[in-house]
Amino acid sequence: MACGINLSVMNNPEPLIPSSSPGEDGNLPARILAKLNRDYVIVGKTHVRAWQSWLALGLTVGLVSGVLWIANQNGQVGAGKAATGDAITVELDLPNYYPEFLRHPQKFFSGQPLKITAPAFPDQDTVTLTQVATGKQQSLSVKRSKGELDKGEAISQSVFSFTPPADLPAGQYRVSFYASGQTYQFQLTINGLTAAEKDISGAITIPDILQWLAIRYRTKICDGCFWEIVFAGAHDNSQTLVQSYAGPILSRSADGGRTWSASDINAITAYPRSGMDYGGDSKAVVENNGSFLLSSLMWTTLRGQYDLGGVLYSGSAAGGLTATIFKDVSLSAPTSTWLFVDYPKLASDPSTATVYLSGNGVWFDATQQYGYGLFVSLDGGKTFSEYPLSYTGSAITSLAVGEGGTLYAGYLQLTPTTTIPAILLFTSITPPIFGSVVLAGSSAAIFPPKISATSTRAWFGYLGPEIVADTDPRSSHQGRLFAIWSRGEKDIPSPEFQYPYYGYNFDVFASYSDDKGQTWSSPAKVNDDDGGGDQFFASARVSSDGILHVAFVDRRNNKNLPVFDIYYAKSSDGIKFSKNLRINTDPIANNPSGGRTIGDYLDMVAAYPTRVYIAYPCGQSSTGPTGACMAQVDPRLVR
Repeated sequence: MACGINLSVMNNPEPLIPSSSPGEDGNLPARILAKLNRDYVIVGKTHVRAWQSWLALGLTVGLVSGVLWIANQNGQVGAGKAATGDAITVELDLPNYYPEFLRHPQKFFSGQPLKITAPAFPDQDTVTLTQVATGKQQSLSVKRSKGELDKGEAISQSVFSFTPPADLPAGQYRVSFYASGQTYQFQLTINGLTAAEKDISGAITIPDILQWLAIRYRTKICDGCFWEIVFAGAHDNSQTLVQSYAGPILSRSADGGRTWSASDINAITAYPRSGMDYGGDSKAVVENNGSFLLSSLMWTTLRGQYDLGGVLYSGSAAGGLTATIFKDVSLSAPTSTWLFVDYPKLASDPSTATVYLSGNGVWFDATQQYGYGLFVSLDGGKTFSEYPLSYTGSAITSLAVGEGGTLYAGYLQLTPTTTIPAILLFTSITPPIFGSVVLAGSSAAIFPPKISATSTRAWFGYLGPEIVADTDPRSSHQGRLFAIWSRGEKDIPSPEFQYPYYGYNFDVFASYSDDKGQTWSSPAKVNDDDGGGDQFFASARVSSDGILHVAFVDRRNNKNLPVFDIYYAKSSDGIKFSKNLRINTDPIANNPSGGRTIGDYLDMVAAYPTRVYIAYPCGQSSTGPTGACMAQVDPRLVR
């Protein structure tokens, strides 16, 4: 009979959370994370992964009473001798490019996806969630998780995810599923939404005379298309715009965003073979002639199962698309390996027809391992070569081609106490040779902020860095590189928060380099509030006159409500930024469940000297925004 793990008998002589506060012990975050990074801790007589000790930090964490029960088909339940390979583990379902410790909170909440690692994948329609106190039962829909197994876990284990409904009341719940001839059960304490977290009725608008002058018009792009907005415009043609998101819809405009036409990407694409579908995680580049490139993950059934690879679409202002595979499924990979690339970023050099794509979670056949990768096309995206990238830090967050065709990549260096924006500087592409430069001004916050000032839930806001290159010969700053990122002021301890600490007062900063990334200016603060509101999800572009344009998500207004706004600022010198302009009219609803509420990034800006287009999530509902909108701004009126 399979068996369980009793976390209640953990033998840990030193407390995981010392009694001192960050002010009393500057190394406190380092001490906590050092414990999280231990390979193993002792649980009774069983060795389990260190994160399982992290799971047991709070009363509401992990497995109620510490016991995981597993039953056979006849309903006989028991707990026996534990073995790591037989364990069922529970964590937040986050992509593998998120820091590991974020997957193991001290509390689980309704509305946030959970990842389960178990000996077998559940049989169809057998997963149920039962409230222990009332016996009320409901079926759960599960899917294979996007993350892959840790290297030390058995390849026979299955990973799947489900999302506890957002309206689930707080309490103890039992999850049951049937797989491979056995019924498995485990219990969780789940915290539900409070009435205040659900309420956005107190949101108010904040009149701004500048909005009436500087914002020429607003339009609705599409409904339901706010997750991971991708937005781009032709460099020299301000009328041609494209927008996409995590779903298979491409929106195009030929009149500066006043009207939009939407197409199903799969219906208008000539794929190189059957059994391929759009997979999301896209990026877009629009050329001056209106042609564009759109990168995306792709679902494919090449091996008879759904696997994720990578595809590059090419198209124009109207008509169909063609698709080229930049990362295909490997027929020699284990059948349990179904993710072959993730989180791709796109850049192109039209002067040489070179296209670059970076990837996280890239499967390399030669080593039979995952790693970071770079995909290079020298023929405009028709064929690609694949190269591994070896560096220490997060997945690449942005790519940019600078003066002379030099490639730059933004990423975060993660230490036990800071998140530091950094850049890879490529001196060669085939093969990739690069160095690394750390940007000035590291972050004191490593934990995420709250979804609102009164919430106990985390919001995984995108920090960047975004890298933007000014290569226009008309610009007075031709050759300049810009880096834009967000950083938190500090971490504040909170036993009620989803994690032991929450990040406080995230601001957007910008820096520039005039020597191809070797040295950088002192960081300049982009947002002009000083009241502890959070700003992140920065998006930036440079117009042909050398002006830097930045849009970002902002929580300076209505801090106690699960809402946000979109703000815009510009700078002619990269040092001093304009008064911030609020783009939206009504506050935008955030998902009170927290987590990855609007995706992992937003591309919002298409910039020209006399007009700037900003795409953004918009609308209000109980689960967040309802669509994507766009505003045209006259940057000459923003001072």
